[in-house]
Amino acid sequence: MDRTIIAAMLGCCISGVVILSLRLVLRKVYFYRLDLGDYLAALAMLTLIIYIPTVYISIIWGTPNIEPGTAFTPEDIRRRTVGGKCVLVARVMYISTNWLLKSILLDFYSKIVVELWYGHTMIYIVIVILALTYCVSVIMVFVECHPISLYWRVLHDPAQCVRAMKLLFIEGAFNLFTQIILIVLPLPVLFQVHLPWVKKLSLSLLFTLGFFVIITTCLRLAKIGPNLTSQNGRAFWAAIELPCACLIANAPALYATFIKLLQRDGRLSTD
Repeated sequence: MDRTIIAAMLGCCISGVVILSLRLVLRKVYFYRLDLGDYLAALAMLTLIIYIPTVYISIIWGTPNIEPGTAFTPEDIRRRTVGGKCVLVARVMYISTNWLLKSILLDFYSKIVVELWYGHTMIYIVIVILALTYCVSVIMVFVECHPISLYWRVLHDPAQCVRAMKLLFIEGAFNLFTQIILIVLPLPVLFQVHLPWVKKLSLSLLFTLGFFVIITTCLRLAKIGPNLTSQNGRAFWAAIELPCACLIANAPALYATFIKLLQRDGRLSTD
C-alpha cells in the first residue's frame, strides 16, 4: 500500500482519538464532572489507541491473507505471522471501539427516551441488542478458522477462513442494524416535545448524523466484498468509518458544551 495512503489512514484514526480527547477535556473543564458517557469515551479512546499500532503492523508486515502460490523468505513468514496475530487484535479493537461509540449514543439518548412511558423498556432492549451483537461479533473473530493458528500460519495455499468473510458481513450487518436502531430511538421524543422549529431541525440533524456511519459501512462492504484478500482494503475503510463514528457519537456532548459556552458568554439565551 502506498505510504501516503497509510499516512492518511493513520491520520484518520488519530483524529478519532483527538475527538474523544476533546470531549473528555471540555466536559471536565466546563461541566466539572464526568458521566457514564465520558467513561465510555475514555474506553473507546483506549481501544482505538490499541487498534492503531496493531492494524499498522498488519499492513506494513502483511498477513497470511494472500493469493495462493505466493513464495516468501523466512523473514517474510516471520513478519506475516506477527501480522496475522496483530490483525486479530485489531479486529477486536475495531469492534470494541465501534460498539463503545454506540453505547455513548445510547447513554445520551437514554436521558431523553426515559421520558416516554415505554422508555425504560426500550433502553433495556437496546442494551441487550448491543451486548449480544458485540459478543457474537467478537466471537466470530476467533472461530471462523479451526484451529485458530490458521489465522497466522503462513501457507502457500492459505485456508479460506483467513479471509474472515463471515466476520465481515456479520459484523457489517450488526453494525447497520444497531445504527438504524440508534437513529430511530430518539425520534418519537422529538415529535412530542414542544420546541421552536429551528431547535427541532437542529436536533433532527444531530440525531440523524448516524446515516453517515451507515453510508461508510455500506461502502466498506461493497468495496471489500469483491476483493476477498484485501486486508489493506478493510483497514482503509475502517480508518474512514471510525473517525466518522467518533464524531457522531460525541456530537451531542460537544454540541451541549458549545451551547453552554455561548450561554456563558451571553451570546445565547438560556430559555
